[in-house]
Amino acid sequence: MEDAEAGMESRALVGGALRVNTKRTQESYVKVDGIPHDVLVDGYSSRNRAFGGDMVVVKLLDRTQWRSREGKQVDMSGMPSDESAVELWEHACIGELQAQGVVVAVLNPSRERVYVGTLLLQGSHVNFVPSDPAVTRFFIPSSQCPPDVASTQRMYLCKFVRWTLNDLLPRGELCEFVGEFGNIESETAALMLTHDVDARPYSDEILAELAGRYPEGWTIPEEELEARRDLRTECIFTVDPPTAKDLDDALQCEKMPNGNYKVGVHIADVSFFIEPNELLDKQAAARATSVYLCDRVVPMLPARLCEDLCSLNPDVDRCAFSVIWELDPAGQVLDEWFGRTLIRSCWKGAYPLAQSVIDGQDPDPLSGCTITNGYTHTDCQQVIRNLWQIASTRRRDRVKAGALTALSQVKLCFELNQDGYPEGFGNYVTSSANHLVEEFMLLANQRVASYIARQFPQIALLRNHGAPLEHGLEEVAKFCGLHGIPMDTSSSKTLEESLSEQINQFHPHARRVLTHMLTKPMQQANYFCTGDMEPDEWGHYALAIDRYTHFTSPIRRYPDLVVHRLLQQAINLERAAGDPSAELTARLMATCQPSAARMVERWRQEPQSQEALKALGDLTDARQCDLSKVCLDCNERKASARKAQEGSTYVFLAVLLQSEPIVAEAVVLNVGDKYLNVIAVGFDLESKCFLEDSEALMDKKEWDGESKTLVVTWKSAGFRPSSDQAAVAEGGVTVEIRQLSVVKVLLYTKEKQVPLAIAMRLLPSQPE
Repeated sequence: MEDAEAGMESRALVGGALRVNTKRTQESYVKVDGIPHDVLVDGYSSRNRAFGGDMVVVKLLDRTQWRSREGKQVDMSGMPSDESAVELWEHACIGELQAQGVVVAVLNPSRERVYVGTLLLQGSHVNFVPSDPAVTRFFIPSSQCPPDVASTQRMYLCKFVRWTLNDLLPRGELCEFVGEFGNIESETAALMLTHDVDARPYSDEILAELAGRYPEGWTIPEEELEARRDLRTECIFTVDPPTAKDLDDALQCEKMPNGNYKVGVHIADVSFFIEPNELLDKQAAARATSVYLCDRVVPMLPARLCEDLCSLNPDVDRCAFSVIWELDPAGQVLDEWFGRTLIRSCWKGAYPLAQSVIDGQDPDPLSGCTITNGYTHTDCQQVIRNLWQIASTRRRDRVKAGALTALSQVKLCFELNQDGYPEGFGNYVTSSANHLVEEFMLLANQRVASYIARQFPQIALLRNHGAPLEHGLEEVAKFCGLHGIPMDTSSSKTLEESLSEQINQFHPHARRVLTHMLTKPMQQANYFCTGDMEPDEWGHYALAIDRYTHFTSPIRRYPDLVVHRLLQQAINLERAAGDPSAELTARLMATCQPSAARMVERWRQEPQSQEALKALGDLTDARQCDLSKVCLDCNERKASARKAQEGSTYVFLAVLLQSEPIVAEAVVLNVGDKYLNVIAVGFDLESKCFLEDSEALMDKKEWDGESKTLVVTWKSAGFRPSSDQAAVAEGGVTVEIRQLSVVKVLLYTKEKQVPLAIAMRLLPSQPE
């Protein structure tokens, strides 16, 4: 292993995370810093028993075995085959060809994961077939298998045991029976197991401690009431989805005598209820995020906190952490205050109601709402109007400054029957009310990020977003150029401008299709510790700002809780100016180390001694190390939560399509003589439509390889939505299908296939 690490330092070897192509599982890729295109690892043997997700070390092959970026073998006659590893590295960095390599070592194996799949009888042997096509099959001893091993409708949980040089397949061990494929509860359980979502109830120990500390009828202690800024009589309220239970942010807006506005963002003060390093804190850190599935929420915190004591419910006193600004009418910050407050929300607002206020068509859109604290419907409506006036200006200015807002993806929501199964669906529409709340949350996160990074440049938790992968942007720009669609990918600002509504004049679905294509080269935003990166790496590409963090959702995100704690010490540090003892206290407590309080007592009288400064340096270094791990864990948990959420949407749609196949418009991304690659526009689903599945409806089809055009003569343009057949009417229709053609497809769930798989079938349609 030391040789592998030394090889990477000298550029003799390269390293990165292995990613398996789920469509062509023999191909896998490694993203290497400094090399513009992923290194291809072609073939199962070249993978050398590595799994997707493993951190691997790769030896680059001779350039005679590299490929063009289109995936075709290049004529390498005359190319030297004895180049040094460093020379190969330099050529890979140029990026004219796609480098190819073989895995020579695994640095960080992802072997603790469990896998969900089915059992397959192979003669006298049994294989475990993971539902994830990127994961190889496992050999399972027959002694572990149930009698009905041939039943492919059953899901099991399997864990990795070993994979020796002499084994064709890794050996696995069956852990438990999960359930039947297609059953919502079983599929959801499988998703949570696959993505390591901890849905277990909190332990009796934690719940008993919570009940003892905060029994029924608990109220905020008098000393806490006195220590906080009291805002309980001010017009403050929440705006959330109608079904939300965890209300972690509230807003206020008052017009000042000078024409400016006092605007407050008030966030649930979870840090008041959870101390660093206690058992509940460790459990919250392990979960890191709430997970939102189609039919349930898996909360990060126990219900006593997330739905009650921390939630900013109406007409009850609540502890909050607030940011209060004086803003001019254009939304520019003139003054700012951070601190702990007491609030009493006067209304549980909802996005649809706030949107009605913004639209201004209903004279009393809040009629029937309960408003407390002496405020009226009129008061709340005026607050919403003032907030929207500021938010719309700020949003427009952010876009002008380069913020990227046009890459929102399609989000499906489902109507469920009494048994929890989908019986209908729709697209979640983001309204101006959503944007209103978003703007002030973004502003709070940005201002808090700048403040804590300035006060604690070594141990602040921020969130950055790198620029998209350049070659991916080049492919999108090239695609647009071929079709006469203007596209400038040189910056987030030009990208946003290119994706304006006017782009649809070049194609009816241009914006939706290009948004889908552009998500692929986009990198994920990540949490990081400021001590681990240079300041010029702290920026956020999509938001076009240089400092950003998460402060506004501590009920459902652990990083926000970390930020709250640091923000309080940043406030303490600012207040301590000129007081070395108070300054040392703030800096020590900011480390959240178990020994911090003890060090405060020990060095309070000698805050500037060499010993005190050394203790501070040691604890700060320890905190940086701890925080780096927290960030890594939270990034992994957030990615897993996102995959679980996407998987839940896929499962619910697949179950719905089993009984109700859907006819949809799709746009052709690529055309071949055997299939079309299309995106179903209202679903953001990309799939292949195999022409043989539709041949019964065709009189004939002709493929022109030069112009990449498919000419189809349909027997009829009539059809009915069934995955098994389509009706044929009299007469024929001839259509030409090429890139960006709009076609009709049938979305359906494949029968007798596990796991659930959504497919598309090309249907007859009229010429464009």
